[in-house]
Amino acid sequence: MTLGQEIRRGFVPSDERDFAANQWPLLRRAQSDLQVMLDRGYPIKSVSRLVGDHYQLTERQRLAVVRATAPSADLTAREKKRVTDGVNGGQVWIDGLNVIITLETALSDTTLYRCMDGTVRDLAAMRGSYRLIAHTHTAVELLGDYIETIGAGEAVILLDAPVSNTGRLKALIAECFEKRPFSCDIQLLPDVDRQLWGKENVLSSDAIILNQCQSWLNAAAEIIASLSADVRVLDWKQETSQATGNANETDRVFVAVKGIVLDEEGKALILQRRDKMEREGVAWWEFPGGTLEFGEKPEQTLVRELREEAGLDVSAERLLFASGVQPDPHYEIVVMTYLCRCEDCGRARISEEHLAYRWAARRELQELLAEDIRACIDKNGLWEIFFQR
Repeated sequence: MTLGQEIRRGFVPSDERDFAANQWPLLRRAQSDLQVMLDRGYPIKSVSRLVGDHYQLTERQRLAVVRATAPSADLTAREKKRVTDGVNGGQVWIDGLNVIITLETALSDTTLYRCMDGTVRDLAAMRGSYRLIAHTHTAVELLGDYIETIGAGEAVILLDAPVSNTGRLKALIAECFEKRPFSCDIQLLPDVDRQLWGKENVLSSDAIILNQCQSWLNAAAEIIASLSADVRVLDWKQETSQATGNANETDRVFVAVKGIVLDEEGKALILQRRDKMEREGVAWWEFPGGTLEFGEKPEQTLVRELREEAGLDVSAERLLFASGVQPDPHYEIVVMTYLCRCEDCGRARISEEHLAYRWAARRELQELLAEDIRACIDKNGLWEIFFQR
């Protein structure tokens, strides 16, 4: 099979500047801040924007920080599920594009990132299209060697059907694995990620898959470590204390803005966070809102966030209260909560960041809202603004 031209998979010229040695202390501080907020349960979308804006990171730097970082609880859970002694003739499930693209990136002399969970990830963006390159054949053969090394009896390789040219990749894998000692089942599927949830012996570095599978092998990282070539890997796994500096350098205050949006009956809009349910199984309900971006007024943040999170056009009437959260001795988040009104409450729709929404009366709010939110409403005597039943 004829493969594509010489292409450096995932290479962007600006990476030479964005990940140069003089940028590393800044990126490590950003990673440290991001992990602190993730450990406190804040949603990844909001805090990644907040951290990226605070440190004025480029889009590539933001992507790398997010991909490299995970909450401490996720890191512990992933490590407990990691298989390190082979599978002894068992079946392995392979996130095909995930592993192969990472190996292609390594062979292309493009920078990779060793993340906090020990996986190696890339910044290659497919955008719905994939094409075979000169390194694809080698990447597939390296994967085949690894499957043999771990003693797998069967390899189930899942490829994303919506991505163009995965049919050609399927044919190449079948050709390369035809004489391998393991059986091979290659499938083109519309939802590879969910098909790997609950599976054992998964080969992937996708964070959500690692959280949801029963067990996994760190395939790409182990293959790359075995290469004799000098692969470029930036290590984000080192202790974050090495990059945080002293207390004076890390004292920081960030601002978040929340909106209590009332409908004509005095019921308030609350949203159920997706990350809490998927990661911890917690039905976490909160008022909509997000982080203040540089140059924004709090009222502008509310308008923007309510459009993004709930599809509503709102106006901020007045500031109800402000509260502070200090997840770290040198780190504080100030939350400003406003009373809001919307023109057409029936148009509400939620973003991917949340699972559900509802217009809740006082009794429901007292049952569903997080304890710290209820305490702030209590402290400021604001239960009377809500419809009672």
